[in-house]
Amino acid sequence: MKQKGNESFRNKCYRQACQEYTRGIIINPFSYELYIERAQVYLKLEEYTNAQCDCDRVKLLRSDWAKVYYVSAEVFLGMGKLDQALGQNIWVSEKCSSNPAEITKLLNKQRKRIDQAMFVSKQRPSSRKCTQEHVSASKPERKQA
Repeated sequence: MKQKGNESFRNKCYRQACQEYTRGIIINPFSYELYIERAQVYLKLEEYTNAQCDCDRVKLLRSDWAKVYYVSAEVFLGMGKLDQALGQNIWVSEKCSSNPAEITKLLNKQRKRIDQAMFVSKQRPSSRKCTQEHVSASKPERKQA
């Protein structure tokens, strides 16, 4: 099931990959690897709540695995929850000090993307201000009598 799911994922057949990983989870509900694979599929499908649920399951099964915190940060980033994304990234960087060089490199890249998103979000005017400006600009001028 995992191999079929991985093949479907590589071929960008995300729904099929999700079905394969789900079949595997039904057979082996303690396979944290299947949950994280499915979480990544949900991330591609922008089904962030499902992805986060799978990440939470993995954290229960294997709380010391750096990959789950990386994927969880990606989910939060996709949801626009930048503080939580940053928290996951920092936590795994600090607590999982035995990270292989590959995951450390990914975490550093992820941290830059989170920092950029936080910078951009601080530069945007609030939606309330945009709405007020939009309303003011779209009001017809009243002619004085």
